[in-house]
Amino acid sequence: MNATLLAYSSNSSHLLQAKENGAITVSTVHTDDGSPDQLIFEFNFHKDQIVLLDFLSSSTFISMGEDGNACITDFTTSKQVAGIKVGDDFKAALSPDKQVLFVLKKGDKKDRHVKKYSLPGLEEIATLTADIGRFYVPFTKLFGVSADVCLLQYLYHELGDNPVQEVVGIADFSKNSLNVKEFEKTIVSDFNRDKVPFAIHPASGMGVRLDFNQPIEITDEIYCTVKAELFDLYTLQTKKYVSIGRLKREADNVAPFREHVFESEEYQEAVEDFYKAILALRFSPDGKTLWASYSMGALSAVDLESGERTRYMVNAGGTQKGVPNLNSIFGLSMYNNTILNISADQRYVVFSYPNCFVPFDLPFQEGEWIHKIVPRQLASGEGVTEEVSFGGFTRDGKYIVIAHEAGYIYVIDAATGKQRYKIAEPYIAGVSDVDHADGMLSVAVSGSNAYYIGLEENEEVSISELFVPPHTIATRFIEPKKVVFIHHNGAVVMLSEEFASMDVHFIGEPFKVDANQADNEGLEGEEDMEEEVYEEHDGEAEDTSDEEEEDESDDQDEDDEEEDDEDGESGPREFYDYFEQHTPTYHGAFFNQGGMLKAATINEDGDIHVYGLNGEVKFEYDQSSGESYSYNSVAASPGYLIVGNYSDYRTQGYTLFKIEDGGLSEVEKVKDKDLRFFCLKEQENTLFRFNQQTGAFTQATLPAGKCTTLFTYDGPKISFIKYNEATGKLLFAEGGGRIHLIDLQKKTVQYSWELKSLEEDKEFKQTDSETKRFRFS
Repeated sequence: MNATLLAYSSNSSHLLQAKENGAITVSTVHTDDGSPDQLIFEFNFHKDQIVLLDFLSSSTFISMGEDGNACITDFTTSKQVAGIKVGDDFKAALSPDKQVLFVLKKGDKKDRHVKKYSLPGLEEIATLTADIGRFYVPFTKLFGVSADVCLLQYLYHELGDNPVQEVVGIADFSKNSLNVKEFEKTIVSDFNRDKVPFAIHPASGMGVRLDFNQPIEITDEIYCTVKAELFDLYTLQTKKYVSIGRLKREADNVAPFREHVFESEEYQEAVEDFYKAILALRFSPDGKTLWASYSMGALSAVDLESGERTRYMVNAGGTQKGVPNLNSIFGLSMYNNTILNISADQRYVVFSYPNCFVPFDLPFQEGEWIHKIVPRQLASGEGVTEEVSFGGFTRDGKYIVIAHEAGYIYVIDAATGKQRYKIAEPYIAGVSDVDHADGMLSVAVSGSNAYYIGLEENEEVSISELFVPPHTIATRFIEPKKVVFIHHNGAVVMLSEEFASMDVHFIGEPFKVDANQADNEGLEGEEDMEEEVYEEHDGEAEDTSDEEEEDESDDQDEDDEEEDDEDGESGPREFYDYFEQHTPTYHGAFFNQGGMLKAATINEDGDIHVYGLNGEVKFEYDQSSGESYSYNSVAASPGYLIVGNYSDYRTQGYTLFKIEDGGLSEVEKVKDKDLRFFCLKEQENTLFRFNQQTGAFTQATLPAGKCTTLFTYDGPKISFIKYNEATGKLLFAEGGGRIHLIDLQKKTVQYSWELKSLEEDKEFKQTDSETKRFRFS
């Protein structure tokens, strides 16, 4: 389940989920663990990320998007009861009785204010100036304390070398006042502090944050105790400290804590790095239990009276076998596991991303010290998630390949719409690209090694793990037995001769290796990361990790000594060494020009590299763009290269380059803050563009030619768009697992289907309500 916000009704009979694309679903609740059971309705009136979501009654809920639109919706009638627009740059919170909406407009110092709205009518009641007498404060949180009082948490720092100050403001509308206080001690910097763990329990007048007042305690040399500070909401005076867990640290990282130089810069930086592993704190509704979520998808709770803690509950990664894979780990790290919610009746807890659901009454200090949460299985026995992690065509247009978040790959006949193959392999959850030749799929994977999949006539498959290390971002067959990958580290990799040899090419550094001589021992997967992160309870398990690490270290030292020559210089580099982080590359594209296959890549420095491939990896030229294009998309055709301009994690337009023998020349730069996707039609140098705000899908001839709207889309946020040159068709995917196949020549939606229909009927499902989202010009 990939929801960024979740909320239970007061009796836990219904569950709200807000998806990344702005869609909101209402489901009944499975009584075993609180997970969604039967989907009742899906609402798509928000076009951007949801920032506030909660039930107001048994039938109505409130939602607010990043664009500042607030809606009250009755899900039994599917109608909006009320709505307002508060504008952007805001924070919002509900009063505990859910009768009042508080909205903080951040703005600059003079314009910062809090507005109070009545619910469910969303009528403005009052405005209170929220000027704390400081310079602009970038990070702010807002909490409802009562129908008249809200709490503002600021992280503020002066210009220069002055430390960060954590400021709390109590805005009281009944007194028309703002009472501001500062914590005595807080963290050194404001790096990513908008996600700092901070929570309140209005009924008891208590707040909680991480403990910045006391030195970090060390036990067993490498385990450090994590403590939280409970404080009075109105005076900020400390009430007590509670231990919320222990984290395992490397010996070097523990050294500053052992020296206890509390005020030193080294110590404070170590504290900040240490606390980044704790990502959310929540009080139970009755205020008796404190819940904490950690990086890598873990959860535990502490009884505030007795100090007893539960065992750690760990997100198992969302795969069929419950095996964490590298892709799920990256996802958990990226989204930081800040999702943590508890039902009002204290029956269920939901945490992590992908979402995990557990009963509230977890046992304290009982059973295994780490318990993996495997997503509940559907009645069919298949994975429960409905998210598409990848979708695209094979270059020949024969197959559509859909990768399921839970580790499945569906290979669909593009002509008939029928599922031909289903591949269940947990470690292929992070598909980034596919290609097909002579009954074989090459699969580039972001979270594990690359794969080769043979497609048999009887709908069986054979899976081979290639010895290309993790994080390939694009792939292309040159011949049936010769395949090319673009690697995340900035290399172009070619496998040939029945995949027994490989050419690796960096700029000015070609390298060839025989697969039989490759160091494959390091390619079998990452070490189990749980022992690196979570506490080992006394007497429950014997920790042998340190001994194993020493043995491995000794073995490695012996290997290194064997490689060193008589002069002390290191010997030949091993195969795996060629996949260090040279120039991290996030996007790449293949194209044909002058009878040669070429590859274009963009690295994190914004440099564009173009390679020529003709039976061997041959570097052609290097062109530095001088712009920051990291993390954004790239597309190429025989004559043009287009790169998305990146800003604030969103596409802000694109730059078009002409590909010439001597390098790249910039043709035009287009600014479009609402541009979300683009792709190139190679043969005619046609650019396709999709504008998320207007819903217009357009095509334009290059350079700067006539622009035509092909269709207008009115539906949820789009997760990806892929065009296939061989068929002239478009794969248009919404978040949540709904996908459309569009024939651009006939101007029709050929198929529309949901991911779950692949499990049920093995073919596309067309729904009139879905196809009506497209208005063809």
